[in-house]
Amino acid sequence: RRLQICPTRLPEPGGAREGSSRWGWGYPRRPPAVAMAGAAWPLSAAAGLLPASLSLTLLLGSLVVVLVLGVAAVFLEHIRKIGCMHSIERTAVSDAFFEDPGSLKKVPCPSIFDPAEKYISLIVPAYNEECRLPEALTETLNYLKQRSSADKSFTYEVLIVDDGSTDRTSKVAFEYVKKHNIDNVRVLLLGRNHGKGEAVRKGMLHSRGQLLLMLDADGATKVTDLAKLEAEVRHTLNPIPCC
Repeated sequence: RRLQICPTRLPEPGGAREGSSRWGWGYPRRPPAVAMAGAAWPLSAAAGLLPASLSLTLLLGSLVVVLVLGVAAVFLEHIRKIGCMHSIERTAVSDAFFEDPGSLKKVPCPSIFDPAEKYISLIVPAYNEECRLPEALTETLNYLKQRSSADKSFTYEVLIVDDGSTDRTSKVAFEYVKKHNIDNVRVLLLGRNHGKGEAVRKGMLHSRGQLLLMLDADGATKVTDLAKLEAEVRHTLNPIPCC
């Protein structure tokens, strides 16, 4: 223990007198046991007077507060991760580009987060579709050109996503870019095979249309049904009241 300066009773010369004291070096005196017991009594008495129902209520309230704070923390972390994912997507989109075979220049890719520049974007995922792709593209582009000639507000783009093909799929696609110009037909090269779902996703991330539609490269999806699909979309977005 540390020594402290405290009043202690020291013997007076010639004998101690009652009530006399001096300052000197010594240990602090402990409070009497009776005083300690007296100080502890109010706490024990208060604990005994606290109703059991109130104690249970306080416990449940504490648990609810902890639970709410935990849920809030998980929710905020989820929002943070979503923000990070969107930031990564924006960076990835801004770094991509299209190749223009006519000018041999790289055209920066747009982002789905940018304002729309076209009425509709048709995304065509293709993997080793050298043989079937020409028929599907010819039918699709002929239909789109007819619609565009009849209605000037009908603007379009066809985005062919080459999903790492090992045949001449990309060469066939670039022939259509030369014929219809890069503003209407574009080719996105993924480099390696990612699967159809990822190819469609990549294409939509680089699209410019208000409406986004996926078309199969083998012609399984008929572009002539586009008008029916547009009508259903308009009906869904602007339902007609029943009465």
